[in-house]
Amino acid sequence: MINSSVSQYENISTNTDINEENWYSTRMFDYKSDITQFDPHHPLFRYKWNSKIWLEQFKQITIQFAKTNDTNERHKLDISRRMLRVTVMLKTMGVIQAKKYELEDTPTKTEIEIQSPTPLVTIVYNH
Repeated sequence: MINSSVSQYENISTNTDINEENWYSTRMFDYKSDITQFDPHHPLFRYKWNSKIWLEQFKQITIQFAKTNDTNERHKLDISRRMLRVTVMLKTMGVIQAKKYELEDTPTKTEIEIQSPTPLVTIVYNH
């Protein structure tokens, strides 16, 4: 018997930044902090990276984390920080897969092509 599943993803413009409305305050919390659950066709890979928005989210959560002593709240905030880190990892993987990166904050569109001199190697640590 063969099990299969079909994932349908909405059409997302590559000009749309990852932001609170489409990821950080919404869909991000539908996932665990594990990059293996994201396939290359996940909508997150089609959003445009914005480091300023990401950094603002991370700073905001870090400040909230420092201000609270409630164990449950600290746990929730820690999960948020982990998911923000997962987001960075996923976007980095997307850049490597696409073999290009568009620079932010430049007056003209500047794309950097990534050419690997050797094939990528995955190293698995057994600990």
